[in-house]
Amino acid sequence: MHSIWDNAINDDLDKVFDESKPVWRIETRFHHNVVNEFAAGQSLEIKSFRAAVPHLTGLWRSSLDSYRLDLSRTYIDPFWQLLREDLQFFGRDPDVFYKRKRKEPGVGGLRNVAMALGNLLAVYAKNSFTTKQALHYLKNSGLWNDLLNWQWNKQMGHLEFAAWVERELSIRRLLGKAA
Repeated sequence: MHSIWDNAINDDLDKVFDESKPVWRIETRFHHNVVNEFAAGQSLEIKSFRAAVPHLTGLWRSSLDSYRLDLSRTYIDPFWQLLREDLQFFGRDPDVFYKRKRKEPGVGGLRNVAMALGNLLAVYAKNSFTTKQALHYLKNSGLWNDLLNWQWNKQMGHLEFAAWVERELSIRRLLGKAA
């Protein structure tokens, strides 16, 4: 960062970086899922850094507001407030209220359900469960409602699911993939 700091100037065009003084760096990082949640909260599409640039100031402020440095129980640290309210990245930010829209419970979890189902079937195959036993234990596993949703998503009826379980148990036994 020295090459960037060496070129930093203030409003009077004086250099502001003094190598003999300590440098403090504050950064905030957002996982792409968090950026997607912010975008969903405002019906925006932010799929690239270029699309995120106009929102950097808003995301910065939201981050500093969420992880606030408080001077006391009733006051924000003045320096923190300065960082939060006065810094701007790449011009003015759009007039947007940045709020995350989190996923609804159970939404987007089909992959996890499929992985849990596969792991359970591997254990059941290792223990030589019949299809009837496997279906009984799946119904009582605590995953049944998620499995019904998974079946619906795969456009699979109950009989088709039972046949699928039987086939998967057989495959795991034959290929030696039983846990």
